[in-house]
Amino acid sequence: MRVLIIIQCANFGGMEKVTVAAADLLQRRGIDLSILSLHPLNGMEKLCTARGIAIEALAAYRGCSGIFNVCDVSKKIRDQRPDRIWIVGHNIGAIIAAKLSGIFTALSIHYHHGESPMWKWRIFYALAQVCCKRIHFVSPYIFYEVESLFQKKHNACVFPNYFAIPAFPDKNSGSRRRFGIPEKSVVVGNAGWLIPRKAFDVFLQTAKKIRQQRPDAYFLIAGDGPEKENLMTLARQLQIAPYVIFAGALLDMTDFWNCVDVLLFNTRFDAFPSVPLEAILRNCPLVASLENCGLTGFLKDSTCCRILHRHDPDLLAQAIVKIMEMTPAERMDNLAEARKNVISFCSAESYLSQVAKLLDLPKLSCSI
Repeated sequence: MRVLIIIQCANFGGMEKVTVAAADLLQRRGIDLSILSLHPLNGMEKLCTARGIAIEALAAYRGCSGIFNVCDVSKKIRDQRPDRIWIVGHNIGAIIAAKLSGIFTALSIHYHHGESPMWKWRIFYALAQVCCKRIHFVSPYIFYEVESLFQKKHNACVFPNYFAIPAFPDKNSGSRRRFGIPEKSVVVGNAGWLIPRKAFDVFLQTAKKIRQQRPDAYFLIAGDGPEKENLMTLARQLQIAPYVIFAGALLDMTDFWNCVDVLLFNTRFDAFPSVPLEAILRNCPLVASLENCGLTGFLKDSTCCRILHRHDPDLLAQAIVKIMEMTPAERMDNLAEARKNVISFCSAESYLSQVAKLLDLPKLSCSI
């Protein structure tokens, strides 16, 4: 069975990382697959290469929603000759090309719909329901935004992304020295694409509040993006620049997680962000402010998994300082239930069962 995954872009973001994780999981279960990016390769290529996953990109992205790439994508499909096509991202050119191929096609949506007017989504989903056998949403939150556009509800399904269970961080690894962070400090971290909707400005405003109560606090940001210079300027304006480390995009996040004592995650909108879930899987306490986010309903509010639905730096700082005052054993006990829940809904067994239905594949074994 050969699967071609067509992804909107190949950046170093959450959608790309979970797609590589899913591809790796399927490949280890005997599925022959490759990935085609509609945009130039950027970061995701390294993730694929490390896992032995074939990936290539179109020569150029042309037209609104790739509408002028239909012929290019059609040629790639003919070259690959897949049994199934799995499109990740809302791209009109890709779904038309897939329809023209006559090959069974499924579509996965990792996107909050609030950025574009609803009339555009009406057009997109009307076309998608004609071209794709099944449409998958990574959280109930984003499906409910467009549920009324589905005349045939059985064409849509909702299930979360897969996350491999990672090793716990090694706090004695020397990772802090690599970032120039004092060993005896407390470290608040966040990771993601440095763009406005990721609300790193809220992270820095909260950092200022934390420093007023905990002068031993440092702040580690993993990721890159167009907002980096603005955020560095804001850190200087808030007079916390010496305590904020911009680590850039990290292919290997081991050192990041080894450093971080608390994850502070903020977002203005996200379909199903991965970084908060990765933190909980690593027994790293989480404090988050989520304005419009698909994690709603998946995470229960607790001392070490604090969830706010508005950006309030004072409350965020208070929650983090409270966690800093707890012992490591107290933090682990407080996170036990949250971690158990995350493992249950993001497990390989659950994910493989859902993906097999999505792509109309034979039953996939959970064992390697």
